[in-house]
Amino acid sequence: MFFKQIRLAAMGCASYLVGSEQTHQAAVIDPSWNVEEYIKEAEANALKITHIFETHLHADHVSGNRRLAALTGAQIYLHRQANASFPYQPLESGRVIELGEVSLTVLATPGHTWESITLLVEDKANPGSTPRLLSGDTLFIGDVGRPDFAGQEGAGFLFDSLQQQILPLPDATEVYPAHLAGSLCGRRMSEAFSSNLGLEKSTNLALQFSNRKAFVDYLTADLPPTPPDFHRIVELNRAGAPATQQPLTECRTDLLWRLGGASQLVDVREPEQFWQGHLPGAINVPLSLGQFGATVAYLTPAETSLVLVVNNPDEASQAQTALGVVGRYKVAGYACNDRVTLPTGALKEAEDHRITPADLAQALQTSDTPPFILDVREPSEYLENRLPSAVNIPLRFLAHSLAELEDFREQPLVVVCASGYRSSVATSFLLNQGWTKVKNLKGGMNGYTEFETSGANLALN
Repeated sequence: MFFKQIRLAAMGCASYLVGSEQTHQAAVIDPSWNVEEYIKEAEANALKITHIFETHLHADHVSGNRRLAALTGAQIYLHRQANASFPYQPLESGRVIELGEVSLTVLATPGHTWESITLLVEDKANPGSTPRLLSGDTLFIGDVGRPDFAGQEGAGFLFDSLQQQILPLPDATEVYPAHLAGSLCGRRMSEAFSSNLGLEKSTNLALQFSNRKAFVDYLTADLPPTPPDFHRIVELNRAGAPATQQPLTECRTDLLWRLGGASQLVDVREPEQFWQGHLPGAINVPLSLGQFGATVAYLTPAETSLVLVVNNPDEASQAQTALGVVGRYKVAGYACNDRVTLPTGALKEAEDHRITPADLAQALQTSDTPPFILDVREPSEYLENRLPSAVNIPLRFLAHSLAELEDFREQPLVVVCASGYRSSVATSFLLNQGWTKVKNLKGGMNGYTEFETSGANLALN
């Protein structure tokens, strides 16, 4: 049996390629939007992809199931409760699908979502081999799936699924989830890529409850807010994402300016390049940002057409693929920054919207009107150490929280993150939205902490 985990690190996602060495059939489980890697891996191992399984309708990324099916002719399989609008083979709990010596047993595990399944993968050619559990978003390494996507009842059903379907399996069973550390689908995921059921039973906090109500209370306490784009992505996966990706073309300068009013310019270059000079109206979301596509989706309405500002066509292609992962297909084109000619009289914006730790410390200590501090890190980072009076709005919620900042539209505002990277994105976004006195803390909290330990007397809360 062939088995390989394929990770999409930027989104904390994991897919799986499972194949038969006897029949050379293969299945892909939870494929992401960029399907070429599965095809290349299958071909390299003399496998033909014939089956595509989804453990559930994902909420953080768009599935590549229809793209992969169009390219390979493979059948798509989901639980019958998925109610998808595209052709698929409906699954029921207990069904066994065989690919040569490879056996995949379907276990219905509702809770994270109603249509959630796990797949028990066994190698029948080696009876003593360890079974593998592809646990979807039901069981993570160190955590379990968040239940709120299935409504308030979800946590109780998740308890039943774990107790009845998963925990009775042998302790040696290897666990391979659909999401890893870095995903927003769980809260306390381990950094490990896999585990075994015995280890999870002894170390996973969520598996220490034998009482249903206690489990539900634990799991629903302090649930983080649902990210704003999740429901749209679920419904896109239910309807079926496009089977093909549209070709991307370079915009002529005259077309670029005609598109300007109807499209949002997204500059994917590094912050240093952006602040040295950028096109008016652009927001800066660097392609190197870990969750580039998701960040663009958080900051721009889903119906907005995008024009990418890049260094070269290869960056445009990478950006389009990353946007496809989160279902943002309205990309009108791209423009290479050094080829754009501005209209007569127009200038690239090149004001440096950064402030050093020393200047910020002085402003906080001596100014009659100290700047408002906006911390765009995740809550766990914010609670570890923060600047006095800082207000925490994670970057992913910023576009939906502008009303909270309305009083500071004309007042000094300093944006903070860990290193100055996410806060640079937020600074460009706020300037685009009409905030006029925004500064990005250079070096972020890391830089400020170094400055403080070198002799400044401003204490952290």
